[in-house]
Amino acid sequence: MFDKGKSVTRNVTIKEKGSSQTYILLGYPTKAQKNSHSKYSGVFIYKDLKSIEDTNNAITIITIITAVIFLTITTVFAFFLSSRITKPLRRLRDQATRVSEGDYSYKPSVTTKDEIGQLSQAFNQMSTEIEEHVDALSTSKNIRDSLINSMVEGVLGINESRQIILSNKMANDIMDNIDEDAKAFLLRQIEDTLNQNKLKCAI
Repeated sequence: MFDKGKSVTRNVTIKEKGSSQTYILLGYPTKAQKNSHSKYSGVFIYKDLKSIEDTNNAITIITIITAVIFLTITTVFAFFLSSRITKPLRRLRDQATRVSEGDYSYKPSVTTKDEIGQLSQAFNQMSTEIEEHVDALSTSKNIRDSLINSMVEGVLGINESRQIILSNKMANDIMDNIDEDAKAFLLRQIEDTLNQNKLKCAI
């Protein structure tokens, strides 16, 4: 049975009471005793093949369950990590959009002290400073407009492109009621004044 002293494996089917049972038979050769007629004797071990298959199936099921649990934990962790990073970034994006539209009131709370939290805090501070500057400019403009409109003289503000950037009610009434000759004279005076300012700046 043993070929050159090598171990052998056989599947053996035993029928008993109308049912058959398959066993796996393992044979390990040993040196035969001196008075034996064969060169090798052996030790045989047999095991019910069904129990081995059941064990393999159980190992497979355990492996699949472990893989599913590990995949679930990994997915939940990845989702949590992604939300932790992307949620503050979405808030910053919304805040930047509102600031660009002139809404400085939206300042999301900062709950972390990492780089994203520091960025959010800096953005909140920047929004506050921009709001303060805009309010200051708006207040200055309102004061200036009030002073100009309260003056009885006509006031015109002209830029270097010869565009009217500032005027009060009196100046508007004058421009609407003067004739073309007077308007042309006024425009020449404005042109001369701007040219003189250029010469002064060049000297």
